[in-house]
Amino acid sequence: MKLFSVLMLLLLSTTVLAEDVYGLRQYTFEEGMDYLNLISNSAASESRDENYVQCSNLYKKPIANGIIDIRYALGYFDLSEGAEFIWEGENFGISPSLDIGVYQGLIRLLTAPCPRRANRQLCEFQISGSSQPAKTILQKRINLLGHNVTTQITLTHASVSQFYKDNVGPLAADQQQLTAQSENNFFNAIGVADIVLYNGHSRSGGGPDFSPPRLNSELHTDYKQYYSVQKPGLKKLLAALKRNSKNEGVLGLLSCSSKSHFYSTIMKANSNQRLIVSSDFVEYNDSIKASLGYLEGFLQGQCGNQLEETAKQEAIIKTGFFGINLN
Repeated sequence: MKLFSVLMLLLLSTTVLAEDVYGLRQYTFEEGMDYLNLISNSAASESRDENYVQCSNLYKKPIANGIIDIRYALGYFDLSEGAEFIWEGENFGISPSLDIGVYQGLIRLLTAPCPRRANRQLCEFQISGSSQPAKTILQKRINLLGHNVTTQITLTHASVSQFYKDNVGPLAADQQQLTAQSENNFFNAIGVADIVLYNGHSRSGGGPDFSPPRLNSELHTDYKQYYSVQKPGLKKLLAALKRNSKNEGVLGLLSCSSKSHFYSTIMKANSNQRLIVSSDFVEYNDSIKASLGYLEGFLQGQCGNQLEETAKQEAIIKTGFFGINLN
């Protein structure tokens, strides 16, 4: 009975409560669909023959294995502004989290029908296996540079509910399980998966982070005493990079100012690391768009400048994100 209750609580937190909180489930779907339409209507594609030559090195592993393994880990994305957050008359308390709604919106987007007369890959994915709390595996067969491969996206979110006080109180044990699951999908995928993406908070250099925030006495995120000093997420990231110093996969850090927070440490660990970073503060919806843009380009078999042109369809994304060694 206890196990059943826990599972039901987890399922409830990832379906009912988040169905339309902040409107993010619908907003993520609509904004993402609009952005993919921009890509479909852009002139950022070259002939496939050119891609075979220019981009074969980037895709040699997934082509050889017959699968392109993508891990997309949504961090614990909280709004820690020192006050209770009220949306459409409902009080979500201090530090409510956003990642559950985004997670649901992304699943809806990835499983949506492909548009007619549009060369799009991020559509008509099938959910693989039985449903799990806060984790979904999506698969689709694609043609990658003339080779039939399976695309597998493992998508996770970190918050067990939107409510901070619940996540550090009565749901703390369940929260720890989701934190561990998300960390496994991100840190342990480095050197294993072909593409590993993080979308969440940089925690002023203390991220990537999949746990409820440490708050100071004013109920703001404790950057000064904890994240900027202890750097818990960066330590885990560095350990993963050192374990896989010859990692040929792509690492995407789509959090705020990830270039200034993480770039030098990452490149010291592996100067050849294929990397996507942000240059400044970025809004959550823009980081989602950038992630979709890069993923669409990857699944089109693109690399280098062509990949950048595909991924960046709006001015703020053109200046806010960039790739390194993506060839």
